[in-house]
Amino acid sequence: MRNAFLLIFSCLVSVCSAQLIDDFSDGNFTSNPPWTGSTSDFSVNSALELQLTASAAGTSWLSTPINLSLLDTLEWGFRIKLDFAPSSSNYSRVYLNVDQPDPDQPLNGYFLQFGEALSLDAIELFRQSGTVTTSVCRGLDAQIAAAFDLRIKVFRTPNGSWEIYTAPGNGGSYSLISTGNDLGNQAGQYFTFRCTYTSGNINRFHLDDVYAGAFIPDLEKPTVGSFTVNSDSSLAISFSEKLQNTSALLPANYSLSSIGVPDQIQVDSINDYTINLFYHQYFVSGNHYSLSIHDLFDRAGNRMNDTTLQFDYYPISKGCKDDVVFSEIYFEPSSLSPLPNAEFSELFNRSDSAIDLTNWSLSDGSSTATFPKLFLPPKSYLLVTDLSNETLFSNVSNHISLDHFPGLNNDTGDTLTLMNASGELITTLIFNDDSYHDSQKKNGGWTIERVDENYSCDAIANWKASIAPGHGTMAAINSVAGFFTDEESPFIQNVYVKDSSLLEIQFSEELFSTINSSNFSAIDNTMISNDCINVLKIGSRKYELTFMHPFDASVWRLKINSSLTDCAGNMLDTLRFFRFGKAAPALPGDVVINELLFDAPVGCQDFVELFNCSSKIIDLYRWLITENDAVDSTHIKEQALISSDHRLLFPDEYLVLTRDPDALRQKFFCPFRERILSVSDLPDYNADKGRAVINDLTGNPIDEMYFADTMHFYLLNSPKGVSLERLNGYHGERSNVQWHSAASTVGFATPTYRNSQWIGGNTPSGSLEVANEVFSPDNNGFEDLLAINYHFDLPGILLSIQIFDTEGVPVKKLIENESVASEGQIYWDGFTDVGRIALPGRYLVWAKTFNENGESHVYRTSCVIAVE
Repeated sequence: MRNAFLLIFSCLVSVCSAQLIDDFSDGNFTSNPPWTGSTSDFSVNSALELQLTASAAGTSWLSTPINLSLLDTLEWGFRIKLDFAPSSSNYSRVYLNVDQPDPDQPLNGYFLQFGEALSLDAIELFRQSGTVTTSVCRGLDAQIAAAFDLRIKVFRTPNGSWEIYTAPGNGGSYSLISTGNDLGNQAGQYFTFRCTYTSGNINRFHLDDVYAGAFIPDLEKPTVGSFTVNSDSSLAISFSEKLQNTSALLPANYSLSSIGVPDQIQVDSINDYTINLFYHQYFVSGNHYSLSIHDLFDRAGNRMNDTTLQFDYYPISKGCKDDVVFSEIYFEPSSLSPLPNAEFSELFNRSDSAIDLTNWSLSDGSSTATFPKLFLPPKSYLLVTDLSNETLFSNVSNHISLDHFPGLNNDTGDTLTLMNASGELITTLIFNDDSYHDSQKKNGGWTIERVDENYSCDAIANWKASIAPGHGTMAAINSVAGFFTDEESPFIQNVYVKDSSLLEIQFSEELFSTINSSNFSAIDNTMISNDCINVLKIGSRKYELTFMHPFDASVWRLKINSSLTDCAGNMLDTLRFFRFGKAAPALPGDVVINELLFDAPVGCQDFVELFNCSSKIIDLYRWLITENDAVDSTHIKEQALISSDHRLLFPDEYLVLTRDPDALRQKFFCPFRERILSVSDLPDYNADKGRAVINDLTGNPIDEMYFADTMHFYLLNSPKGVSLERLNGYHGERSNVQWHSAASTVGFATPTYRNSQWIGGNTPSGSLEVANEVFSPDNNGFEDLLAINYHFDLPGILLSIQIFDTEGVPVKKLIENESVASEGQIYWDGFTDVGRIALPGRYLVWAKTFNENGESHVYRTSCVIAVE
């Protein structure tokens, strides 16, 4: 393909005395033709490309003889690939014709330079006379500012006119990027490839498909490159090259089924490879149309094959909320991935209309990209990337490269928003490493994909790492596509006293209810209420609540006064209270490692369970958890930040740390999901032995646990998937701490609740236990009551029994200081002290005895209210 330049000068072609043609398909550069120079620094790779393979930083070159005359019309062509962003220290020169082979010596001739200082790298043609260089013409700024793979064609006429064309390295149409005029020096005798590089780029220069010689006339027929429905009565056709106006602007050459020929034809004012057709009759929504094209010629006189284009017409919309959603994100590229080494996002049009994306904006809050004139057909995908990475996505048919495309944060992720031309929010997405739900793929080189594109609410569980062989599904249906339903109610993840009368709360997901001060109140242990007077949203899931009175040092409870729902309509539990209070400094042993899963089962991740065995409220803000060497306890192998936010841990409260909370909940029974904290870089503990250590924000050690697979119960078939539970050593008793494998009856782990092998702090003179741990007070005649059996060794016992929920809130007082026989049974019908049926869940049964000798003992057990 050529443009008018090629047609004009094709008559000037004469046969050059020596052509250069080398595609290195013979596997060498030493013959046919021979290249000389820094031969030890180059090789022909497995893709049959000439590649730099130097051993250290420097400058290397290869040269081969040619014999061209400037009296001829000349053509040069080659493919050049640089796998890095060029700079003044890392760039290449291709000498088209020079009078001596060594480019580091004074010479005469012309060269193309690929790379320069700063970020406006362009392809530039220079004439060199001795040691003086003069620019002849310069291409597009920033065209090669990033790694690139391009095909280059250069043409020169005897009168000194130069033209430079580029095309994607893996195929596609050539585009004119620069023209110039320079009669310059007489023709040289050498073609030279020169590389300047630092140590990091010693093997990242490639050259292939080299041609230098006579101009080759254009014998290729034009083809249709792309086809767009611009409006309800106009079409746009992009061709592979410019057409003769006499044929391109003739209406009879375009016939549209059921409508006929266009009323008006225009060459596009921005891209003269594109022809716009305008019709007097409107297209009908849902109709199928055929456009027949014939008798079109390029400017070299080549006739295009008669072509028929098919399309279904749909109306064009400006776009409403969630008509377009984010479908795929690549935010942690890797050079080892089969995907292009560049970030991208993917949009999906869920609607039944084509959507006009003109002047839409894509932003992460710090950088905003604006879409040009563009239509997104219904039920179709669009890959969006940065303008500097255009060449990397040239083989993706439905993509667009935008200036100021937001840089996507690794690991921590980002928040992306898409707005239409009127500034109305179309969709938003919050993503991070947790969106992978895969600890291996989150290290980079894989996309995250939306599971259900028709579920428009922002739910992290609706995203997964791609399972496609190519690590992603660019502009195509997602590899993890399926149905997703959110049936989980939102909950409060954390409540923190930010100031004397200011609370910061964080929900598990974004709420869609209108939230104001009437939604919240606070109550202390004496039932004194403190009213919320102002609410400020400070994040998608965070709010600041201002209260009328300052909070004292006691434990307070936050009450939700009215229904709050998530996007899917799930309601937050308004019957629950959420504790908060002022934190106190932690001492060693105040928080202990209570349970550890260090050899996780398939589909799950390691977890560490912490337990606050002190009487303090402790803030885990910027605490660290580490894996230390089993032998050298001071050697840290891995470490992670437990929480970058303030996270309170209350007395007798459990908190589980894991990389993937969803996987943990699927594998094990976790009755309290709010007690699971996602720590994306939690150490991957050795499966045989090691040490788990927690340190506060100043680096003071709080607790340490040595673990080994030999510590498990010796009759286990395998320790894989079995946690170690702490048996003793609470409340400062840190010596001789004992551990045991979690019981099989609880599924080999007890994350978020009391250990299955728990040993209480009291040694009872008797026993108290539940006869039926699980009961359902629904009056169906089966297990309607909880039976609590007791037996004491001495007579004259005064017994108190009380039921508490898992947060220590009193639920039901069964008996108080009543004289009982040495053995018997007490029943609980499931009703609370306020006359309501207790909610399903686990409850603590607490009992205390006094005997006539003045001795006191405490008993604890638990029960579960289930729903039949």
